[in-house]
Amino acid sequence: MCIIKWGEIYYNTYRVLGENHAEKVLLQLTRYAFEFIDADQSLNYEAAKLKGRHDITYADCFAAALAIRLDAKVVTGDPEFRKLESEIAVEWVV
Repeated sequence: MCIIKWGEIYYNTYRVLGENHAEKVLLQLTRYAFEFIDADQSLNYEAAKLKGRHDITYADCFAAALAIRLDAKVVTGDPEFRKLESEIAVEWVV
């Protein structure tokens, strides 16, 4: 998971449910085998190109750029990723 998406999870939870709940969500994420990848210049460049081509959030562009880099799927329920299905593999969760 790109560290940018980790931050997005935190701030969205914080806004909706408050700081205490956001902290609990981050703690829950440590229970899973996520590897957090920093957003280096190369990943920023790929995310920015995706953002230039698609009307999606910048944080989602980082998830997509990381999937491209790793030749991996984005696992999501976020319908915004439908806009990227021609460029990335998506595994949909409901």
